[in-house]
Amino acid sequence: AFISWLIGFVSRSLPSSIYQSTVARMALLLSSADLYQELIDEENIDCGWSDRGILFVCKNKKTFKEYQITDNYTKKFSIQAEPLIGNELFDKDNWLKPDQMIEALIHKISEAGAKIISDTEITDFYSTGKKIEGVLDSKGNQWTGDKFLLAAGAWSPLISKKIGFKLPIIPGKGYSI
Repeated sequence: AFISWLIGFVSRSLPSSIYQSTVARMALLLSSADLYQELIDEENIDCGWSDRGILFVCKNKKTFKEYQITDNYTKKFSIQAEPLIGNELFDKDNWLKPDQMIEALIHKISEAGAKIISDTEITDFYSTGKKIEGVLDSKGNQWTGDKFLLAAGAWSPLISKKIGFKLPIIPGKGYSI
């Protein structure tokens, strides 16, 4: 398993793969920024959303020069930072306060009738084909539902294999799509 992971990871580190991945990520990033803005506006969510850009602060000149390599690469995709005295400003980026966003989402989801069960390890799935019909937790509780959210980060591809679904993600530092 490790060798196949390593081969996949290395193959996605080639310049052609990096370019393809960047194109896909750009589309995802732009789309998600628009969707976040729409959700925040429609649901009137107060989460500190700002579209004023993100400032990358560099610790020293060496780090700043190293980061400029990334900036030069992102220029191909009409994303570039503006150098500001040892820092980089990405003026087209957005940010929010994650804790406030999660709290608001939990509130909205609960209002809609969903049940959120936290601090619970899911140990097994009950499925028909690729449709999950229920789960079993580490305490022996069985949970059924119409929809389930798999939010296991880097473990998601391994867990999804259990129900016969292959997620196109390779865990590593960040994700490879």
